[in-house]
Order: sequence, then C-alpha cells, then structure tokens
Amino acid sequence: MDKEKKLEQLRNALGMTAEMALIFYRSAIGAGATPEEAMKLIQAYIGAVLFNQNKKAPNGEEAAE
Repeated sequence: MDKEKKLEQLRNALGMTAEMALIFYRSAIGAGATPEEAMKLIQAYIGAVLFNQNKKAPNGEEAAE
C-alpha cells in the first residue's frame, strides 16, 4: 500500500472517531451529564478505541467482541 493511501485511511479513521465522539458527547449531555462529565466520558471512549487492542482476556482466553 502506498503512502498516500495509508494517509487517506488515517484521515478517514480520525474523522470517523471524531464524529462518533461528538455523537457520544451530545448523547451524554442529552442524558443529563454536565459538560465536564461528558468530556471525561469522551476521553475514556477515545482511550478505549485507541489503546484497547488486546484481544486476550486476563486469564488467557479469547475476549468476547
């Protein structure tokens, strides 16, 4: 895969993550969360999306998806 195609895929992934985060934020606000609470939820969501790539459960079994 060439460099330009990889860059385009990265842009698309970032855009999708930003859109999902905005929807999540607005939903949290709509459910009664304060802006500060909603922001903390978004931070946790983005962290889970970016860094929760481990497919093994702590006991070594396959994690449910």
